[in-house]
Amino acid sequence: MIEFMTEGVDMPLLDFGRIRKWICEVAASHGFTVGNLNYCFCDDAYILETNRKFLQHDYYT
Repeated sequence: MIEFMTEGVDMPLLDFGRIRKWICEVAASHGFTVGNLNYCFCDDAYILETNRKFLQHDYYT
C-alpha cells in the first residue's frame, strides 16, 4: 500500500494514482513488489523533530 500524508503543510496537487502506478511499475521492472510505502510532505519543524527523535542528529535532511 502506498500512502501520502502531510504534517504542517497542505497536500500538494499531484496525481497520486499515477504516482502509485509508476512506483509499482518501476518496482516490477526490477522484479520487486511494493509493500507498505509512506510519503510524508512536511514542514521544516517536523523533519527536524523527526531527525532528532529517530536519527539523533540536529540538522535537516
